[in-house]
Amino acid sequence: MSIGRMPIAVPRQGEHFYLRTLLTVKRGARSYRDLYTVNGVYHQGPSAACQALGLTFDDSEWFSLFNEVKDTSSAPALRQTFAAALHLSALVNPQSLWDRFKSSFTDDCLWRIRNLGERLISPPTGWTEEKCRNDYGLWLLEENLRDLGLDWDTARLIGPEHNWVVRESNPLLVEALDFDPAIEATKHTTALSSLSPGQRAAYDTIVNAIDGSHKPNVFYLQGAAGTGKTFVYNTLCSRFKSEGKIVLCVASSGIAAVLLPNGRTAHSQFRIPLECKENDYCSIDGTSNLAKLLEQTSLIIWDEVTMQLKHHFSAVDRSLRDIKKCPDLLFGGVPVLLGGDFAQILPVVEGGNREQTLNACIRYWSNWSQVTPLFLTQNMRVVSGEANQRFADWLAKLSYDSNLIGQIEIPEWILSTNDRNTFKEFIYPRRELESGDTTIFHDRAILSSLNESVARFNNEIAQVRIVESHEYFACDLVQNDQSGQISDYAPDYLQNLEVKNLPDGKVKLYVGMPVMLLRNYYPKQGLCNGTRLIITRLFNFCVKARIISQDPRFNGKEHIISRITLTSSKNLPFTLTRKQLPLRPCYSMTINKSQGQTLKYVGVDLTNPVFTHGQFYVAMSRVTDVSHLIVLLPPGAKRTINIVYPEVLLRPTTT
Repeated sequence: MSIGRMPIAVPRQGEHFYLRTLLTVKRGARSYRDLYTVNGVYHQGPSAACQALGLTFDDSEWFSLFNEVKDTSSAPALRQTFAAALHLSALVNPQSLWDRFKSSFTDDCLWRIRNLGERLISPPTGWTEEKCRNDYGLWLLEENLRDLGLDWDTARLIGPEHNWVVRESNPLLVEALDFDPAIEATKHTTALSSLSPGQRAAYDTIVNAIDGSHKPNVFYLQGAAGTGKTFVYNTLCSRFKSEGKIVLCVASSGIAAVLLPNGRTAHSQFRIPLECKENDYCSIDGTSNLAKLLEQTSLIIWDEVTMQLKHHFSAVDRSLRDIKKCPDLLFGGVPVLLGGDFAQILPVVEGGNREQTLNACIRYWSNWSQVTPLFLTQNMRVVSGEANQRFADWLAKLSYDSNLIGQIEIPEWILSTNDRNTFKEFIYPRRELESGDTTIFHDRAILSSLNESVARFNNEIAQVRIVESHEYFACDLVQNDQSGQISDYAPDYLQNLEVKNLPDGKVKLYVGMPVMLLRNYYPKQGLCNGTRLIITRLFNFCVKARIISQDPRFNGKEHIISRITLTSSKNLPFTLTRKQLPLRPCYSMTINKSQGQTLKYVGVDLTNPVFTHGQFYVAMSRVTDVSHLIVLLPPGAKRTINIVYPEVLLRPTTT
């Protein structure tokens, strides 16, 4: 055996570049014929083989993808995947893709047409079954496009010719009013009787103010994890919907938004600019359907606001004042309920210090003085028992007691260890991992402060099960920021780059592995940044995976997850465009990603201590039973650090 080094090849070298690319991803090839054979098909030359492997920026992988999944997937699932591709991937010719696979995309349409009967408007006389099937399939695809904020122009597709049902001119209003007031009234009555005294006090204050004539009606509901903020939100939703009124529910993150009725991220609902600056407006045309929806909105509920930059609230406030033609009223006079917990993690300011982080959050917004604070203090989530009550009391003091800030000892009644293997065995017993039973992943995780620690745990635990895996390689493209020209970098160099906000260049997955979604893929179906899933099937260019969720609407639902195209230039001398599966193994996750999630078993890795406000509190408060919590400390250590910025905390004037 001899060891050698491959010379560097760059894109302008054509076939030499593709040959080197092949050699970096196809291991064990014994001949050129072997090297150029992909999935049993021989290709004429290295560029054709790279194209078949999805290592080029064109539509070839999408034709391969739908060929693979069309016989094992329903038509609605295929339409959803196609819509997600239109939204998140740089398709070159989407019309040709639709034309090629329209028989699969519309496989359910004739059945639907027959089943719906007179509820549909009859198509023009003379239309064949094939014509009806294809046109109605496009009509159904339009629903998917709207879910993702697309229309036929942005999708670059020819839409349906026939109006199959009478649609209102403003689909956003139709969606917002898609509820039965009588059903909402029943839900409201039931929920109202279940409110705790603290929840009822907050509810009454909000309802009485909105029903009165005083404006602005802007509230902030401060509540620690488990105090039941979401239940208050839902009760308020049903109350106003029972009167036929529009309520919009948003959150700072997709994972929090899906817990709300028809919840969406604040960015998508209000079209907040991605790089929002102090004096920006939202991207809302005053005559648009969204503007008309906001004009008729009776209440906005906005959760997890403590993680959102204050400029986002300024942009929404400024836009609503314009839309409502009320320049002197906060949010244009629209009642708004904000919610969150200032003891938890604050907005991320890249490279920011303490002062910059504090200044970025809503507590330091110029309009904060016009917001009425309300408080929930009773923990509704912790399991009963003396040990858990002691745990709840400790959590409640963790951010407010000066003795628990800075260097602190982990209480002796919380299980802790300095041994890494003991720690892993507590959360993921080896015998259960080897059994292949995926239910173990439904309610447990290891939390770490750093991505490097997360990756190490994921790699270690993934190796316990020896099963067939598939390695997915990213397709990367580099452009020079000044010239816009394609720059010369070897693909294996780019694939090894770990870039913030981009998936890894190489992702190894196997059936039964827990993974986390890294982007808002299809939020209406529960597929958000932070959603956890179990891999159920591997394909060449996509996977099928089943959602793990506390929400019964989404839990257990299987979806196709395909590669998406993302771009980043942060901390790089160039702009990198990466096409890759937006997935990462998630035996472990960062503490920040865990915010808003409730788990049964949690391991908190403190070998690298927390580095910002709220992280320690968030990590320790993910469990409902303290006996299911374990802490990993550095060798020989008994203490760790709890970082708190007391000046940002909001305390009730009365208990």
